[in-house]
Amino acid sequence: MAQDAQSLLIDAACYDCGDARELQLMKLALLARIADQVSPVGCSSQSGAGDPTGTPDFIGQLYHDTDADAYWRSTGLTSADWVEISWSGASGIIISATTLDAFLMAAGTVDTILSFPALTGVLDGNFNITNCGSLTTINCPLLTQIAGALQCYFNTALISVDLDSLVSVGGNMSFQGCSALVALSLPVWLPTDNTNINFVACALNTSSVDGILARCVANPAFVSGTVDLSGGTNSPPTSVAPGSDYDILTVRGVTVSVNP
Repeated sequence: MAQDAQSLLIDAACYDCGDARELQLMKLALLARIADQVSPVGCSSQSGAGDPTGTPDFIGQLYHDTDADAYWRSTGLTSADWVEISWSGASGIIISATTLDAFLMAAGTVDTILSFPALTGVLDGNFNITNCGSLTTINCPLLTQIAGALQCYFNTALISVDLDSLVSVGGNMSFQGCSALVALSLPVWLPTDNTNINFVACALNTSSVDGILARCVANPAFVSGTVDLSGGTNSPPTSVAPGSDYDILTVRGVTVSVNP
């Protein structure tokens, strides 16, 4: 169950963040909704050098490994119930969760890379990474499903996105304003009918544009909604002639916009 704003404020009050980077990692831990429980008012996180060995004070408590700059969260009340949820790489942040209820990073400070090496599903809400001006890379190699929307817009330095396993997105998909994004492959993705696919003002090459249109055609049930590949320096598709993927989609009733 996703937490509301008041619950997040209660959680945030529990933790004493020493600097901006620690605050950013703590925000990731909270907003990822790794645990459903709201911690009691007045609680505190634990910290120490190395992996946690002590007993958690409550389910959902955070532990900061000061040696590795890593964060753990308790899923139970024994010393075996600590689960590592994030750690700092040489040039970014790594989230080790296998599933999330939802994820949000807006106007975040990430050096260059945001990686989810074990994530397979976003089970309840949206997957949002927006307005992160330094972010160049999003890695989700095992992610297969997002229950809500995929929103990765206005990440102006973004050049690499790994969504090679993504099959379904329940809501809209947007990479609008990712003006450095040249190549994107979604080899097994099938769009949901009556959703909006937005790549306005990107820099997609012809292969990427053709690939997105082909994946939309691959789902015969995708008969309404929009696919917008216009603006920016996006390449036009190889063809808009009768029988092309562009034409097939428009005949179905999908609104398709591309650069001339």
